[in-house]
Amino acid sequence: MNLPPHSSASILLQSHDFGLVLNGAEMHRDGSFVIRDVAPGAYTIMATVENATAPMMARQSLQVAGNSVEGLRLAPQPGAVVRGRLRLEAKGNVNRFDPSQIFLALQSGEPEDDAGVFTLGQGFSNLAQLAPDGSFEWKDVPPGNYYVQLAGETGANHDWFVKSELVGGRAADEAGFSVNGGAVVLDLVVSANGAVVEGLATDRKGETIANAVIVAVPEARLRGRLDHYRKAVSDQSGRFTLHGIPPGDYTLLGWESVDGAPYYDPEFLKSCEGQGSTLHVNEGDRKSVQVQAIAEAEEQQ
Repeated sequence: MNLPPHSSASILLQSHDFGLVLNGAEMHRDGSFVIRDVAPGAYTIMATVENATAPMMARQSLQVAGNSVEGLRLAPQPGAVVRGRLRLEAKGNVNRFDPSQIFLALQSGEPEDDAGVFTLGQGFSNLAQLAPDGSFEWKDVPPGNYYVQLAGETGANHDWFVKSELVGGRAADEAGFSVNGGAVVLDLVVSANGAVVEGLATDRKGETIANAVIVAVPEARLRGRLDHYRKAVSDQSGRFTLHGIPPGDYTLLGWESVDGAPYYDPEFLKSCEGQGSTLHVNEGDRKSVQVQAIAEAEEQQ
């Protein structure tokens, strides 16, 4: 690995299979490094250069078989600038639009980064506050694929969703947009007319239950995008409301009790998807449903 003068580097190795991070790399002055006792599997390796005039980083996928991996070359480079402008689409009164209350999150679209283990580089924050003119900016963005998500949706903007992302005038695809140094210019359209689904959570006897976890899971091709999931918890009368659902097809699932967020895990979904109901929404829809929550004993089968 080539390093600028008087700088050093830290290296992390993330397992795709277990979500673990190894940080015990031996670094040498000539830029070479060794990570010992690495089990076979799929990994992402990330190098962050320290004490450089500008933040620099490198990121690369890696497959480890039974033999040692030698000759791996990492080429750290300065982080990119991602900037753009947001436009709001809304029906009726838009006077509540207050840019100072809007935060955007730059989320990793890398398939192996679904656990969110990497911090995406030292000194980099993935949150950006909207300026009064609707502009936003992230600096020192590491290489990778990304998408933009609304952060902290509450009250007046809980029905909002990101309707489109234009990158250099072209629509971003389902995997997001690529960042690899330089500057990336985004045009975001946010709709205030996300679908709303409300209903009752019941047990298998048809009785309403409180504190059930209800999740709208997007179709398979979008399950790597956390911004397409919607979650709610039923109140004491069993009622719930899912806000700001982007148009599309979903599986509506409920659990009487669930630890963490396993519904982001494809393997977990395979075990219970058949117990869900299909849901299709268009922009601005309002629908009422009833969801039979999966009992804890059924979940463990």
